[in-house]
This record gives sequence, structure tokens and C-alpha cells, in this order.
Amino acid sequence: MYNFKDEDLETIIDLEQHPVLEISGEEDEDGFQIFTPEFIVNDMIKMVGMENIKDISKTILEPTSGDGAFTVRILEMRLNSLLGDNEYLRKSLISLSTIFSIEMDNKLMAKQRNNIYTLLLIYAKKANLAISNDYKVCSILNKL
Repeated sequence: MYNFKDEDLETIIDLEQHPVLEISGEEDEDGFQIFTPEFIVNDMIKMVGMENIKDISKTILEPTSGDGAFTVRILEMRLNSLLGDNEYLRKSLISLSTIFSIEMDNKLMAKQRNNIYTLLLIYAKKANLAISNDYKVCSILNKL
């Protein structure tokens, strides 16, 4: 299990654009990485059911999450459904806190964290909300 250090917080950055997820793998020390194509992510989400995906009280686990094909897409769907909600900030953090992922590759884990963090900031801007440092810190700590 990876132990987070203070410098890990410094590596979490706002990418300033909508996350672009990997579509092909590269060789790693264990063999070959395989990334789930977007059409399969969408089909699997449909199989789970939109009511389950958008329900922020439901827990989601993405094992072998890579850069976040499922976590990013599910969080995006949840955040989009919260736009206009008076409790957007609180509910966005609940949405994030009920999505769990597992990834052994530190580079991919860092990409996923940055993708999620960027998505949170993009949707907060779409909701026309001023984002405090407290919100940013809470969103970071939720994913560590």
C-alpha cells in the first residue's frame, strides 16, 4: 500500500481543462496495461443504471482504476446532476467521498487524482460558485 507524504499534496494540480483519459496502455513491469475505452465505460454505466450512478449515497468501487475511466465519468455525471442544487458544494464532496478506486501504478494514480481534482473545479465554476481553499483541501484529502 502506498503511504502518502506531504509532497504528494504538491503534485495535485488543476489541469485547467476537461480530463482526457488514456485509451491505450504501455508496458509496465508486470506486463501490459489495458485501458477501458469510453464506449465500454458508457455501456457498463448503463448496465448499472443511471439512478444508481447519480445517487451520491451509493458507494462505487473501481478496482484497477488507471487514470480514472470510471471514477471520472461517474463523478462527472453526479456533479452534472447537482448543478443548480442549493447544497452543491456539500453534495459534491459527498459524491466524491462515495467513489473509491484502486490503482497500483503511482503515475496513473497521480493522473487520476489530477483528473478528479480538475473535474471538481470545472464543475464548481459551471455552478458559478466561488471556491475556497477549504473546498480544495477537502477534495484533495478525500482522494488520498
